[in-house]
Amino acid sequence: GGTLSFQGSYTGGPFGNVTVSSRLEFPAGAFSGTKIISMTADDQYCASTFLPGMSFSISGLFNITYTGVDLTGINPSTVKFVYLKNDGTLEHPSHEGITVDFNTGKISVKNVHLNHFSRYGFVN
Repeated sequence: GGTLSFQGSYTGGPFGNVTVSSRLEFPAGAFSGTKIISMTADDQYCASTFLPGMSFSISGLFNITYTGVDLTGINPSTVKFVYLKNDGTLEHPSHEGITVDFNTGKISVKNVHLNHFSRYGFVN
């Protein structure tokens, strides 16, 4: 098992500053051996890319929150968190809920079950 955490911020968005906070937890036995894992948080599309490409025996749990982003035009009832395939199709991993808060520009997802690494993000 292990944990990958990311905290960062940058200037932008309608609130003047955007923050990103994420955490990925792997249970023991999720994959064999030792891996060097990276995550890149996209500062334009609220998406995350994980490397290296790999699959897991047991799902990792991923949580991410963006605060201060422009949510203009977003319909909270249709927001999804998806795996963005290279061919443009979407896959919907299970999770425990998405939060959209217009007052703070916050969008988050709780306990996404990641079975493999690739590119994940919010769509509307």
